[in-house]
Formats: sequence, structure tokens, C-alpha cells
Amino acid sequence: GEQPGLRTITTFAQPTFLNLSNVSLPLTPSGLPLSPIPLNELSQTVKGYEDNLRVPYVQNWNVSLQRELFKNGLFEVRYVGNKGTKLIRGFNINEANIFENGILTAFRAVAAGGSHPLFESMFNGLRLASTRPVINGTTVTAGAELRFNSTTGAFFANNNVGGFASFLATTNSFTGVRGGLIARAGLPANFIFANPQFSGATLTGNTANSTYHSMQLDFSKRFTNGWVLQSNYTWSKALGEEEGSGQEMADNFLTLRNKRLDKSRLDFDFRHIWRSSGTYELPFGPGRKFLNGKNGIISRLVERWQMGAIYILQSGQPIALTSGRSSFNQNTDNAPTLVGSLPPGTGTVTRTANGVVYFSGFTQVTDPAVAGITTLQGLQARSTLRAIVDANGNLILVNPTPGTIGTLARNYLEGPGNYRLDINLIKRIRIREEINFELRADFINAFNHPIFGNPDTNINSANFGRITAHPANAGNRIIVVGARINF
Repeated sequence: GEQPGLRTITTFAQPTFLNLSNVSLPLTPSGLPLSPIPLNELSQTVKGYEDNLRVPYVQNWNVSLQRELFKNGLFEVRYVGNKGTKLIRGFNINEANIFENGILTAFRAVAAGGSHPLFESMFNGLRLASTRPVINGTTVTAGAELRFNSTTGAFFANNNVGGFASFLATTNSFTGVRGGLIARAGLPANFIFANPQFSGATLTGNTANSTYHSMQLDFSKRFTNGWVLQSNYTWSKALGEEEGSGQEMADNFLTLRNKRLDKSRLDFDFRHIWRSSGTYELPFGPGRKFLNGKNGIISRLVERWQMGAIYILQSGQPIALTSGRSSFNQNTDNAPTLVGSLPPGTGTVTRTANGVVYFSGFTQVTDPAVAGITTLQGLQARSTLRAIVDANGNLILVNPTPGTIGTLARNYLEGPGNYRLDINLIKRIRIREEINFELRADFINAFNHPIFGNPDTNINSANFGRITAHPANAGNRIIVVGARINF
């Protein structure tokens, strides 16, 4: 340990340089040797790659027309486009199956208040809690105990059939063995997952494409007296398939057969962007309109002051509404189902007494599907399924039913747009011909205008539609003052 007044000094030895002259063959792997993964491990993940994986490529094209409108005033209109081809994307090919094995039918039966022979065979002779009776299939059914149990009952109360299937295949609860529920029913290890060795298996290949089209208008003008102005407007659209998107896993079953079903607006598709910038050198000092006397000290103080500004106005980022429910497979980012009118431009930032909301006029109500959930064992009361209604009480969005995918397209809506004004002030003092001193102040988001992040988009969340954060690298006004010598 360190003593008062003393400092510990750590030294590092120079590592041995490695080159081909001191490499001995054959190479010996370090650490433990690789060992086979048990058939029912179900906690490992694996990634595979398609044969003949290609290098992605992008094709670009553009055409522009430029015209000088008046002296030192230039206007340009451009079309800019590109296409990404054979882009890299991964698919989870080890999804939880709920269809061919009868789990969906059994799940619906339990949620409606009954039981099912499939679950009876898995749970017969087990206790789901130390204080609960043994399941015997007659006086104590698996259906009743699954509804009563806090862990398993949550799946049935909230349409999470895919999550329940994954739970059956991977849990060591009740049996002490991972996958034990499947084995004790005499079912094959791949009853739910095609490859029970892995909890997730990703196949990566050249399956994605993207397109970008834009119209760009640009105007620049150099005025006399040191004033320069440039303004640009871009109207664009970017489409493609994006890995990691909300519905990717839920859509795998379909998009592996028809990839066009998963094409939507990309997360970086900002439809409208307007940027304007300008600089102006103040008319003070020698050769200028004001204070142009020959007093050396005053001239040095008032000359070469320059102001600059950048103004940005842009539309919001695409946002995807979700249900947070695994109604199709183990994915929980499944979209909700659209049952009413929802224009693409829906969404306005509104300040309320309780915070900032985006979907003003929309209200959460109990999802109509809750009425179909049994009240036995208190199951219906534990449901957190919510639907969205408009100001007139008309249903807009509901949760997908077990075995279905939500119908609302990914990135269908836009988050809040924003604008920002940045200003700088620069003063340069010439010391000698080749040396000058520069003092600079930057005011980022000069008017301290709030820049809102995207709202909570889970229709079942208690914070649905609420904005609680700024986007990354945006927020309050920042003032930076600096000085330097240029030579």
C-alpha cells in the first residue's frame, strides 16, 4: 500500500516481439480444448454464414442542374440516388414453433379456462410451487395450476404464447433439468426448437437491399461587405431491410420466403431536412464603414469580428409501434394490429401537467381480447393488455392474438421533428503578418429550444406516447469559449 508522501510507480515489461522466426508449428490452441455442446444445452448461441457470401456493394447515381440567377448567386437542383445490393443481414433460424406441435391450441385452451392433454403430459406429477398440490390431471389439472402460478400465468394473461413455448423448452424449473418438461412427456428434444442445442441460431447472408432517392435544392450567395449565405433543402426516402428491427424475428417465418414483406423505411430516413448557414464580418476597422480611423489600438480591437450561424430544421425519425408481446414466436417486439384510422402524420408534441406526450388525443383502454381470458385463478385480472382509442373512443390499435403477427408496418410513423440554431462569434487580432490571435465563442442551440427524443412506442406500456428523454448529443444550450494563436 501507499504511505503518506510516497507514490507507487508501476513499470511494464516490453512484450516479446512475435514474428515468423519464433513461431513453432503446429500451433497449439491455448486454454481448454473445444468440447461438444450437449444436445439439450439450450443456452448457447451460434452464428452461421451462407455459402458464397459476397461483398456488399452500393451503386450511386446523380444528375444536377446549376444556374447563376444573379451576380454571385448560384442555384442548383440535384437528384441523388443509390442502391445497396447484397447487404449483410442475419435471420434467427431457431424460432420457437407453436403451430405444428399443438402448443398454440393448448395455450388457447388454458387461457380460455380449460386444460389440454399436451400440458397434462408435461406437468403430470409435478408441483408448480411448494405450497401447491400435485398435478394429477383430474382434481388438479395442469391448466388450473399454470394459470395460478405467477410465472406461467403471466404468459397466458398477456398472449405471450411464443414466450411460453420458449419457457417450456429452456427452463429447469419444476424438474431441475433444462428441457426436462419436454423429455418427461416423451417428446423429442426438437419439439419446440428445431435445434435444441442452441437458444438462438443466426444465419447471416446477402439477403438485404436498400434504396435511397432524394431531391436536393441548394442556393448560395456571396454578398458584398463580407456576407456569405448558403441554404440547402433535401427531400428524400430510404427503404430497406434493417437487421435488429422490431419485427425482424417475428417476420422471419414469412420474409425468408418473401423478403419484400419486411421492406420499410430505414431508421435514418429523415424525410425533410433544411439547413441554412451564413457568415458576416462586422463593418468595423480599417477599410470598413465604421471606426476606420488610423488609431492602431482601436483598429486592432474593432477589426475582423465575424459572426456565423447554422439553422437546421428537419422532420422526425421513423418510429415503430410495438406490442411487447410474443404472440407468434419468442420475439417480444411484435407490432400491434391496426383496426382503425391512423394517418402516417399522426403525432404532435404536447406539454401537459404531467409531462410531454406525443400522441395527444389517444387513450389507453383495456384490450377487447381481455374479455376472452378466463377469470379462473384470477387470470383475467393479471392481464396488462391495452388497446389505443382516439378522442372519439374508436379503436385504433390492439394486440395481436396468439398465433398472429401484428399488421402495422414497421416505422410507419415519425417521431418529433426539431430545429436548432447555432451561433458563433470570432475575433481575430493580427500580431504579425503570419501570426494572429483568435478568440471564439460558440453557442450551440443558442435559444435553448427543447429537442425531444422519440416517445415510448409500446402500446401496453404505462408510459405509451410519453417523451422522457432527449436524443443522443442533443438537449440544452451549450456555450464554448476558446482562444488560440494561429501561425
